[in-house]
Amino acid sequence: MWRQAGVHNFLVPAIRPAIAPKRVLTTFITTIHQPGTKNRDNTGDAEAMTWKTIRLELARNREFPEGSASYGYELKAPLNPEGHLDIQAWRSNRAACKVRRFWHGEDDQEGELIHTRNGWAFSYEPGEDDDEALFKLDRHVFRQGEYVTVKEPGGEDHTFKVAEIR
Repeated sequence: MWRQAGVHNFLVPAIRPAIAPKRVLTTFITTIHQPGTKNRDNTGDAEAMTWKTIRLELARNREFPEGSASYGYELKAPLNPEGHLDIQAWRSNRAACKVRRFWHGEDDQEGELIHTRNGWAFSYEPGEDDDEALFKLDRHVFRQGEYVTVKEPGGEDHTFKVAEIR
């Protein structure tokens, strides 16, 4: 069951916290708008920003010469028409910017897209110990075939290819 989240024009799962499933990320938040209406922050036409699900898969490297679809991330984030992260939309609904890390042989991790004093990161727990930094995400264009670099908490960089945007 879905409910509208007040004036925010977002549909959210109507789940009581006591019975919320561990993997709420499989149900994504969808933007509702009418053409010509303003975004929540009144910055412009609601059609200028769209919530997208972005799938990042491990790009080719020494260990995986063809890359691997078994290692990566699914990110739910607002993008503008040029494919850049929409910062205003992120600020107005940070909790909707979810990430799921899938890594062969490990349990999936669910977290959020956050902005720290050091830039953008994926975070799975409170504090910075588990944050995975994203290289120049504020200037990055999300298009299929583009690349994103993620730095693990231990300092190792991995490059991921944008495999799908829906």
